[in-house]
Amino acid sequence: MSAHYRLDGDFPTGGAQRSIWQFAEFLPPVREQNIVSLGEGWTPYVKAPNYGRKIGLRNVSCKLEGCNPTGSFKDRAASVGLSLAREWRKRGVFTASSGNAAAAVSAYSARAGVRCLVLIRDDSPASKLSQITMYSPVLLRVRGLFESRSALEAAIEQTQLAVPDWLNHFIWAPFNPLLVDAFKTIAYEIALGREVPDYLFVPVAGGDLLFGLYKGFQELREMGRLDSLPRLVAVQGEGADPLVRAIEKGLDTVPDTEAPHTIAGALSVNFGAEYPIAAVRGTGGFGISVSDEEILKG
Repeated sequence: MSAHYRLDGDFPTGGAQRSIWQFAEFLPPVREQNIVSLGEGWTPYVKAPNYGRKIGLRNVSCKLEGCNPTGSFKDRAASVGLSLAREWRKRGVFTASSGNAAAAVSAYSARAGVRCLVLIRDDSPASKLSQITMYSPVLLRVRGLFESRSALEAAIEQTQLAVPDWLNHFIWAPFNPLLVDAFKTIAYEIALGREVPDYLFVPVAGGDLLFGLYKGFQELREMGRLDSLPRLVAVQGEGADPLVRAIEKGLDTVPDTEAPHTIAGALSVNFGAEYPIAAVRGTGGFGISVSDEEILKG
């Protein structure tokens, strides 16, 4: 499932608003008074000549999503999710994460003044929870939360049945196509910042970021602002690379991985969605797996 928007309006090229909501016409409809923002988006897009020389490439640039308010691209989806919660008069939200998504949703819930429930793994280390608890969400530890797709879906379903309606608004981009659209804004910013790259390397867990970028570049081409799409490259850790293996084998679905392991904890997933496969194939891209040693070397 994917949302579609009218693309016959004027594409914004400037303005005083420096957040993803500069592109409100291409995001889920939210009235201005209900927008929840911490200034997410418009992260630096910088050239990296030293790194380029290190890997033997002349023209390398990096989009620094760590400069978002809570430190990750997840803030973009959290802004859209909490804005929709306000639009739909929800007084609370819930999510499932033990890392960046939980921190983002907790922070934006605090900004919106709504309650927040976070489903976390029962073995989540205290170091990963410190940023999340800063915003005072309610934490619910769930054994085996991310061990399989079915385990996660069951936890979400049970929570939806148990919580009151005012809290029943699930914010997690891989399960919500409206939140994926928040990541289109990264593509917009790249296109407005400078020449679109030939290849775009994207770290992948569930694949929502990759597909959001694909949608954004597609829309830019449909609006006549791009002649061609950058080739999207899905990057996963060797021990947690179900999407890369599906691409390499020419599959249309992503098989589960037993006991995923990679030093990049945010990418340690054992299942993935099908739509990122279309994003890679639709741009002539490919997938690559990297070892822990390669991740540490950078």
